[in-house]
Amino acid sequence: MAAMASIATGCATRSPSEDKPSLQGQWQTETVQLPVTFAPDISFHGREEVHTPAGFLDPNSERFLSYAFVWRLDGAPDLSKASLEQALTRYFVGLARSVGEGQYPIDPARIGATLAEIEGPADARPTQHVLRGKIRVLDPSRIGQYMTLHADVRASSCEGSGHPQVVVRVSPQARTHAVWTELDSLFGAFDCAPPQERAARQLRASAKDF
Repeated sequence: MAAMASIATGCATRSPSEDKPSLQGQWQTETVQLPVTFAPDISFHGREEVHTPAGFLDPNSERFLSYAFVWRLDGAPDLSKASLEQALTRYFVGLARSVGEGQYPIDPARIGATLAEIEGPADARPTQHVLRGKIRVLDPSRIGQYMTLHADVRASSCEGSGHPQVVVRVSPQARTHAVWTELDSLFGAFDCAPPQERAARQLRASAKDF
């Protein structure tokens, strides 16, 4: 929800078109540095890419608060379940304060991530782990109310092939909803390659279409 925070703080910037996945014309990508300004207590450093669909902030849309974000990290961060739960909790507490503080009370105890390890897909790397769970967040459409997002998290150290990364996909919709098919299609796989390599590969793929 850095895109939502960017409305409140102006901290996000649109990423170059050559450095984002094919989003079928209906998704936007924004990039911020980690730790984000609204959650400086997150221990991760690097870059966050936030991918949001049309209708992301429309409470009447089936895509409301359904989105994905990728943390491309520096160094050798702790990607354990406990570390990820802590980082995501601090992220969404900070976001809630950025959006709502000064307008209505924010209760940090009502915000948090609860994850569980699940068996990874067949293409999972040995250094990758997959988690699933729920994240309680501030509901931006109802003053002072909270809601639950279903969350899928994939984390990998990307050893020898780029920066460690964490891919997070969330939606208030049940996992049987069509929005999850879209999230899986666009953000279901890792790409550990550095940005320059990914951009070059996308350009080569685009050239084949002509």
